[in-house]
Amino acid sequence: HLYRFLENRVSRPSYVTAFTPDLFDFAAQIITDGARRMREVRPGFQFYVLFFPGTTLSAEMMVRLENTNVLCLDYSDFLNDTDIFPKEELWYRDSAEALWGHPKAEVYALIAERMAEDISWCK
Repeated sequence: HLYRFLENRVSRPSYVTAFTPDLFDFAAQIITDGARRMREVRPGFQFYVLFFPGTTLSAEMMVRLENTNVLCLDYSDFLNDTDIFPKEELWYRDSAEALWGHPKAEVYALIAERMAEDISWCK
């Protein structure tokens, strides 16, 4: 979302339909620069990137964030194999490009629970 936002507003007004290696590199640079700056301002803070359920590009970005000061939480497959809720209880149908759009509050609650398990200082 970050690099889509920047690409759409910085270089051209059209919607980004293809993710190129340059876009991934650009996003990784922004993320690592942000993490570096945060550590300068708030020593001891850890910067995380959360790959949201349904994300299809996490592997491509995680390669670029290896060996950086950024930790990744890859939840792209989280909720894929669950029968806890039907899709319509987890997602709105508000996307112009896909069947399912933005997540509902239940998704954020499930992710928060998972993050509390995965981040050591939350335990």
